Parts: sequence; C-alpha cells; structure tokens
Amino acid sequence: MGTPLAKNPVGQIKLYISDESVKKRFEEMLGKRSGAFLNSIINTVRNSNALQNCSPASVMSAATVAATLNLPIDPALGQAAIVPYKTNAVFQIMYKGVTQLCIRSGQHAYNVALIASMIAHHGEQKAQNWLEGLKANLAQKPAGNDRAQVKGVYSGVCDIAIGNTYYMAKMQTNEKKPEQKEWARSVKMLFPNSKGRGVHINISGIVLAKYAPNKTNGVALMEYLSSASAQKIYAQVNHEYPVKEGVAWSERVTSWGSFKPDPISLEQIAKLRKKASELVDIVRFNDGPSS
Repeated sequence: MGTPLAKNPVGQIKLYISDESVKKRFEEMLGKRSGAFLNSIINTVRNSNALQNCSPASVMSAATVAATLNLPIDPALGQAAIVPYKTNAVFQIMYKGVTQLCIRSGQHAYNVALIASMIAHHGEQKAQNWLEGLKANLAQKPAGNDRAQVKGVYSGVCDIAIGNTYYMAKMQTNEKKPEQKEWARSVKMLFPNSKGRGVHINISGIVLAKYAPNKTNGVALMEYLSSASAQKIYAQVNHEYPVKEGVAWSERVTSWGSFKPDPISLEQIAKLRKKASELVDIVRFNDGPSS
C-alpha cells in the first residue's frame, strides 16, 4: 500500500489500520484479538508526543513484531513497547515479555560481549537492570551450546532462544543428525534492534603473536583468510557473514533478511568485558530464574 496521508500522526495510523490488507495480516497473527491490538496502536501513538514524531511506517513495523510475538504493547504491562528512536519507532521487549527464555552461560564469550554492548549503549546500571529482567524470565539455568537453546524451543522448554545465526544454518543442513532440522524448523529468526542502535554481532578474528617463529607464513595465512576467495568459503560453506566488502552472502543467509549491524567498535566492547562478566556474577545469572 502507499503511504497514507492525514493531517495528524494519529490520523495517519488510523489510515494504515483501516487498510484491509493490514487488518487481514493482524487477524492472521492474532485472531479475534486483532481488533483490540490495532486499537492499542492508535492509543499508544495518541499518548506519546515522541511517537507522533516517528514515521507511521516504523510504528506499524514495530507493532507487527509485537504481534508476531503475541505481546501487548501497553508499557504498563511490562511485556513490550513501541519506543521512539529519533524519527523511527522501534519494538522493544520488556522484562515480562519473554515468558520463557533459553540461553547459554552468561559467562560464555558470546554473551559477555552482548552484555558489554548493553553497558556501552545504556550504562552499567541499566545494563544490570536488563540482565536481571532477562534472568527473571529464564526457563532454566543457562547451559549448553547455541543448538541446545533452539532444541529448548522445539521441546517446549522455552519460547525464545538467544544464539548465533550460523548455528541455525548448521542445523538446517545437518544430514548426520537430521533431528536438528526439526529443531531449526520450530523457530523464526529475529534481529533485535535492527531499526534502532543495530544488531549485536560477534566477529571471528585472528592475531599474530609478537614472537611467532613462522611470522612470514602466519602473515600469509592471515592475508589468505581475509581474501575474497577465503571469505567466499566462509559465506557459502559455513554460512557466516563475510567481513570483506563485496563478498556475497550465501543464499540461505540472504533468505533470513537484512539487518542493521551495531556500529559500536570492538575496542569499546573489549574494554567492558570485565565489567560485563562481573555483572553476570552480581545478578547470579547462571544460577537460574529462581535464585
């Protein structure tokens, strides 16, 4: 549909919602509750001057994510909210929104980096509050690898799992353990904060030791691994996102959709890793939800 025209932001949202294709889409996601949910979008915008300055398309996009997850967008309920970010509205899950979450150890390098990015963006106290909310919604004690988290969703242990994308590709293509294909089919890929600060990314890297005995060969290997030919192997065989500009994503990765990466520097994340690890212990994250 084209961009609706109205004299005021609330009127623009009403025009979006009045479109039959929009109504049908929300009915498919929410059934009989779609009417009440669409009205809540109008009320949310009406009650927020900041959201009225956001594009109606971004408001509807954020609302669609909430509907997909079956979460109400009334902030008072503490489950989800539509949050203004400059002139764009973004979906934000709140501490009561994730009823059951599966995640590996909070002290794993992947998650320490994620927590460090939260500190960098929001400060230590807000990052701790977020981590405490995450802990309160754990389905079980953090354990296992990324594939185990997806299996948790498949088995009904949890509703949402946090993990790295290339493990999804490994499960989708696993001929030796075909049950993992079923695990992968039970979930839908989401890229949180893609329309806000950006999606957190873990990056694989390589360094050369200062006193490496075979420095020449080491540099040659590093140059090869960063070349277009090697990056293509990473992309097509391992289904990772290549770091070299101009190397195409694999067809499978492309099917997951595009996203905005978090532009924060690795140096900043590295400086906050110790503090992030300390927060994991402070909130006793690895002890599980009931501790």
